[in-house]
Amino acid sequence: MTQGFVSSKERIESQKLRFKNILDQIKAKDAYSNKEIEDKTNKLLVVNSENGLKIGPVFGNFDEQSSYGKSYEEIVKNLALSVNPYEFNLEKNRYKENIQDVVKSIRPVDLEIDLQHKLSFSFDEDSILNPIGFKAKLAELNVIGNPKVPWQTDSVLDDKLKAVDMINYLIDYGFNSYYITRIFSAGLLGIDKKFVTTRQSITATDDTITKILLNKVREFDENDKYLVYENEFLHNHFFIVFLPGKWEYEQFECWPDPQGTRSPSDGTSPKSNLNWNILEFGFNQEYETFYGRTAYAENQAGGYYAARIGIVEHLIEEKKQAKVVVFREIYDEYSVPVGVWQVRENVSHALFKKPKEFQSEQEIKNYLKKAMKSNLDNYLKVSKILGQKRIVNFFGNG
Repeated sequence: MTQGFVSSKERIESQKLRFKNILDQIKAKDAYSNKEIEDKTNKLLVVNSENGLKIGPVFGNFDEQSSYGKSYEEIVKNLALSVNPYEFNLEKNRYKENIQDVVKSIRPVDLEIDLQHKLSFSFDEDSILNPIGFKAKLAELNVIGNPKVPWQTDSVLDDKLKAVDMINYLIDYGFNSYYITRIFSAGLLGIDKKFVTTRQSITATDDTITKILLNKVREFDENDKYLVYENEFLHNHFFIVFLPGKWEYEQFECWPDPQGTRSPSDGTSPKSNLNWNILEFGFNQEYETFYGRTAYAENQAGGYYAARIGIVEHLIEEKKQAKVVVFREIYDEYSVPVGVWQVRENVSHALFKKPKEFQSEQEIKNYLKKAMKSNLDNYLKVSKILGQKRIVNFFGNG
């Protein structure tokens, strides 16, 4: 075990029990026993079901971009209090256009909802989606407020363009990934417009934006500094290493897991062919070359894309390209996944800070060996960027 780190099954169980008690209290609230909801929202959830896709507006006191810095307990409470009334058969849904107008709005819109039955409570964990607490089926949906839709949005969506071209224009107009994800999920992008699950739209949006930006990054001058950025939020600690060179990207997820039985990416069993039982830390790895990747990041799923987009946006601001290695240490207190938004915010806030600067790759390794709770040597054995001998090394350029 890494010196100074205590991995406690009792601590994990106490966390789960604490959140279970919170959820039980919420479930018992009388405020959610009626069949009518009046609230503001511009959020949407589209998920798969046995009857096809189902849709619903998302209410509740939770916003990804304003939740950074809040306590884990408060965030879980807010997520558990989210309400998502579902409707089936999206393409035939008579509320389709109303819902799409609400999603396009840059501010929450007043809605009035009648439900077919009382809300039921089920807090489903997911590593990509924000967990939703209460669910019910829609009876009526009335938009009683006025959506504020930017003219740029309507201008782009009215054109007959592929989804990637629409996203490109929306980026140029300054819209962020959260907004683009919403309209992607609502079936507003592309020539053959159709609803997609929110889970798919989150990862697809992050990936598409990143690939668009990388076309610019690859033309920038190479970074010539040795930098480490750090941040910890919601018991996830990120170490982001920038090295001199052309664009390459590698990401490790690591977590205390003596038995090698749980994966932070998908909540099931490990998929990597690496040794998942190294010094009581399991880990996985994803990597891409200068030319990018086409295969889905199976080992890390949405976490890979949510971290990478923040890195690339930072390189755009710096007008540099670099070799980048990310280490995400997931501590055992992180017992309830809250969605990949926390990865995106963790990385973004790390890159807001002043980095630690070093004189060489070896100095960075020396620092990480002291700063990380897991054992860096295990990652160096498989890393495709750190510590690898390259032809250029022998000519004094590496």
